[in-house]
Amino acid sequence: MELYICEVLRLFPPVQIEHKYAIKSDILPSGDRVLSYKFMAFNADPRSCLSKNTSFIPLKIIVIALLWNFHFQVVEGNSMRPSVSIMLHMKHGLQVKHVKDREYKKRP
Repeated sequence: MELYICEVLRLFPPVQIEHKYAIKSDILPSGDRVLSYKFMAFNADPRSCLSKNTSFIPLKIIVIALLWNFHFQVVEGNSMRPSVSIMLHMKHGLQVKHVKDREYKKRP
């Protein structure tokens, strides 16, 4: 479950803008490696968020409860285009149908 949540946060970070910047110009020596990935939701090691593990507990509980009790399906014809802004949200909203799991299993 944690890997699933991490991947969702990596692909769709709630805050899309990185506020860090260089104080002065710097040239990396030849051969230095710069990691091509970033995990913006909690930042990357060694300066990662101290409460990352604590925040995952209620997040896991909520996701598990929703997935256990409901079946979700994106409404047909709904375009999933993210809006360009500081916070991630869909340009035209994201319409989703949800059905209680018991009702979904009764369907033929």
